[in-house]
Amino acid sequence: WTANTLWDIQSELPQGPDNKPCAYILYADKAKLSSFGTQKGYPIVARLANMVVSVRNSSRWGGGQIVGWLPVIVEDQAESGKPGYANFKNAVWHKSFYKLLESIEMASKTGEWVTCGDGILRCLFPMILILACDFEEACTMALTRGTQSLYPCPICYIKKEDQADVNALPALRTTELSQRAVKAARKLNAEGREVLLKEHGLRNVDNVFWSIAYSDPYHALSFEHL
Repeated sequence: WTANTLWDIQSELPQGPDNKPCAYILYADKAKLSSFGTQKGYPIVARLANMVVSVRNSSRWGGGQIVGWLPVIVEDQAESGKPGYANFKNAVWHKSFYKLLESIEMASKTGEWVTCGDGILRCLFPMILILACDFEEACTMALTRGTQSLYPCPICYIKKEDQADVNALPALRTTELSQRAVKAARKLNAEGREVLLKEHGLRNVDNVFWSIAYSDPYHALSFEHL
């Protein structure tokens, strides 16, 4: 699966023998919550998918590294459950994550020349290959509305009432479809905007992963088997 995806991305890159994808695996989990004085946050761990499994999954050089921290917003009981507040919390999450990804945003589109460990100069295109997380975090990364929405899955358009149907073949979510839906919704009034977004199970927030080329968050997420 990983090899097939990398092969497809390699085929999409600008032609050139030295153009290569630099694929990241990103992991975030609130279970790893830490305190910083009065604030709380949890780590973002990055691994290079280009490395062999024995290296990238080790605790030595080439293994996972903490590259940033995500803030946890203290729940406001007076606002909890309101769509606007949910959008606010998701917007903070994605704006915070952008502080990490902005350093590779331009390089993901144009490439960056790097002398690799073998001494060969290559033009690397950084991209997000895998987003490793639980279901709650997946909904945040995909900006979907969770288990009670019309389309609860952050990966496909399975209807809530059809989730137990193993023969269902729902369409997959894509960056293009989601961007189109959000753009169309923003042309409507508040009521119409909410109706359209609910029909797609999306929130009125720009997804940070849309800014990174060759990185579709809906394809990068893994299915939650639980």
